[in-house]
Amino acid sequence: MTFLELLQALEHRLGYQHLPLNPQAATLKQIFECSPVHHELMHRLVQALYQANDCSTLHDNVDKDTCFAAIGPVRQQTLKTASTDVDAYRLLDELCHALNEIFTGGRPTPTADAPVTKLRAEVIPLDPARRRRNRR
Repeated sequence: MTFLELLQALEHRLGYQHLPLNPQAATLKQIFECSPVHHELMHRLVQALYQANDCSTLHDNVDKDTCFAAIGPVRQQTLKTASTDVDAYRLLDELCHALNEIFTGGRPTPTADAPVTKLRAEVIPLDPARRRRNRR
């Protein structure tokens, strides 16, 4: 898969608002047609993917492991920043899932962990004295 094909697949999964690709782009500087919702974050992520895969053109091949290694530091830095909003967090999460789907063809990746069981929420009733105390 080429760098441009990867970005096109990400645009399809994440939406044009997050990754507005320029169809006539010939270089990395021309890759965005307009400004993405999370402008700085998307620029950093695209730049990290490009550099980590040693791309010199948009048509160079990319590798799954290299892509995940590239977005890891950007993701960690963004998540640790106090000004990161919920939308940026959700975008990073969706980006990771989209990358996994793109490289695995939509098949779930095998894990060494035990199968995940669904957790059930349990409602714990409060005693009347405690409820009165919290109303004040």
